[in-house]
Amino acid sequence: GLRSEFAEIYGNKHTARTLLDLGLSTFGVNRIVNPRDNDLSTLPRDLKHTACRILSARRRDKKFRVTFGGYSVTAGRGNYFHQSFPFVMEKKLHTVFLLLGMHLEVKNSAIGGVPGFPYGFC
Repeated sequence: GLRSEFAEIYGNKHTARTLLDLGLSTFGVNRIVNPRDNDLSTLPRDLKHTACRILSARRRDKKFRVTFGGYSVTAGRGNYFHQSFPFVMEKKLHTVFLLLGMHLEVKNSAIGGVPGFPYGFC
């Protein structure tokens, strides 16, 4: 199956799982996060990691970069490039990052007909 092929390509099941864990963020989609909750220990691990990356970039006065990989849908096939999901997300978050005194940079590395993983990590 697909999992076996993935593990074979990347050496073993542990390495394949680690790659997936590092490259796949779901932000605990089944968990509702209360913004007034000051207990950060209850936040999903990947959401905490992303928040730490944003804060680190802000402290160092660096751009916060988000890069997308994927297939045709992410690349924006059937729409204009600026209408693809990565750039719609950038437009939605632009003001929030400006209010934080930060610059958000989004890159769309998606290629139609080519899987985003593992090629997006190259």
